Amino acid sequence: MDWINSNLKDRHWKEITKKTCINYTPHEGFTFQNILDKGIIKHLEICSEVGEKAYREAKFEEQLKGIEMK
Repeated sequence: MDWINSNLKDRHWKEITKKTCINYTPHEGFTFQNILDKGIIKHLEICSEVGEKAYREAKFEEQLKGIEMK
C-alpha cells in the first residue's frame, strides 16, 4: 500500500470514515480502485481537509523530533 499517503494514520482514516459514513480503512489488498468504487469522489473536500491536517501534523512531528535531537 505504498501509494497511500504515509502521513495518513489510522486516526485520519477513522475521521474520513466517520465524516463520510463509508469505511475507507486500508487493509491487506486495499487498492485505490477500492476507494473509487466506494464513491470517494463525492467526498473530496473532506478527504482534502483530513489529508492537509495529516500533512501539517507530520511536519509538526518532524520539527519536534529536530528540537529533541538538539
